[in-house]
Amino acid sequence: MAEVSELLEIPERAISCFESWSRTVVTLYDFCGEIGMHLKHDRYRHNFGICESIKARLPSNACTQFDYGELMQRCRHFRGGAVKICPAGLLEWVMPIYFGDILAGVLTAGIRRPPCELPPEIPCLNAATSLELRQPLPNEIPMADAVEIELVREGLNQLVTRLRDWHENFRPGHFERSDLPRGIRAEAIIRRRCREHFTLKMLAAELHLSESRASHAIREETGRTFKELMTEHRINFAISLLKYSSLSIEEISRKSGFIDLSHFYRSFRHVTGRTPLECRRGRLPQAQT
Repeated sequence: MAEVSELLEIPERAISCFESWSRTVVTLYDFCGEIGMHLKHDRYRHNFGICESIKARLPSNACTQFDYGELMQRCRHFRGGAVKICPAGLLEWVMPIYFGDILAGVLTAGIRRPPCELPPEIPCLNAATSLELRQPLPNEIPMADAVEIELVREGLNQLVTRLRDWHENFRPGHFERSDLPRGIRAEAIIRRRCREHFTLKMLAAELHLSESRASHAIREETGRTFKELMTEHRINFAISLLKYSSLSIEEISRKSGFIDLSHFYRSFRHVTGRTPLECRRGRLPQAQT
C-alpha cells in the first residue's frame, strides 16, 4: 500500500495534472466534506483577475447566486457534464461528482470565451446577463472550439472517476486509522460526530490519549482548538443545509448540533462574517484558512 502521505496528496495531484493538460483552473464545491480535506484552500473559489474586472459592472453576487442556485439544482440532470456560460459571458466546464446516488460535489474548470455556436450534444447552462451590462471579453482569454469543449469535458469526467476511485479506496473511515497523524484522525472523528453531544473527553478516549494531551495534540497539529474545530464543522454542515434545503433556520441550527438558536447565530457570524439568512440569500461565506 502506498504511503499515507502519498494517498492524501492524490486529489490535489490529480487536479493539478488536469489543469496543466487542459490549461484551465479547477474549482470545487464539496458537499460531503471529504474531497476537499487535502486540497489547496483556493480550490473553493476561482480568482481570475480578468474575470473579476468583467464582473464589476454586473449585479452584485450574480455569479454566486447562480452557482449556489440554478447550477446546483440542475446538476443532477447532467451526470456526464455540461458547460456553463457565466453571468459575465465566460465559458466554464461543469462536472458533478457522485458517490453512488449521493451528489458529493461539483467541479468547474475555466475560463474560455465561448464560440458562436456550442456543440448541441453537450448541455449548456446559460446565465449570461444582457449585453448592455457586459464588457467585451478580452482577446487574451482563449476561445474554446467544439473539439476542445468535448476533450475538456471528457478529461473532467476522467478526473471525477479518479477522485471517486480515491474515495472508494481511501474511504472516510480510513482517515481515522491509527497510522495516520493525530491531527487528521482527530478532525475526521470530529467531522463524523460534530452534530452530536461530543466532548473533548470523548475524543481523547477515541484517540487513546489523556484530555490534556489530546487538547495539546489538536492545537499542535491543526492550529485550532477542539472547540474551534467542532464549531467550524457544524457551521460548514449548516451552510450546506442553508443552500440546499428548505429547512427553517431553527431546524438547521438543531440539526447542526447547536444547543440554542442564539448560540448558532453568534457562532455563524463569528466563523463566516455573515448571518445565516444572508448566506441563504446567496452571499458567499468568507473562506476559512
